[in-house]
Amino acid sequence: MKSARRIFLISLLSLFGILWGISMILSVYAPQYITPHWHYLLLLFVTVSAVIYRKATEIRKKNDAHKLINFNMIATILKLIVYLTIIVVYVVNNPEDKITFIITFLTYYLCFSFFETFMLVRNNNNKDE
Repeated sequence: MKSARRIFLISLLSLFGILWGISMILSVYAPQYITPHWHYLLLLFVTVSAVIYRKATEIRKKNDAHKLINFNMIATILKLIVYLTIIVVYVVNNPEDKITFIITFLTYYLCFSFFETFMLVRNNNNKDE
């Protein structure tokens, strides 16, 4: 299990680094395509992914597939509610930046959703770790 955690952490930090680099380049050379608050969004997604992965691995250690499935469904619903709330609050308070914020947010959301799904499937296929 330690190697799976290590692989997750390295992969998460790699994704963070790649997105940080791309976002830095965009913020310097094409700031009209990225919100000025991109670094906060990126940190939010990394933190949420790490917390959810940690909790899911704790449940997975108990070998209770039903609880793991329930946790993943609840976590997904809660994430959507929290993320939509963040988007709505930001857009209401910063209407001049709404398009770039939403585009940046959804781009990060898709990247981290694919990443979390990939890691979940990978861990389920490699139960020996």
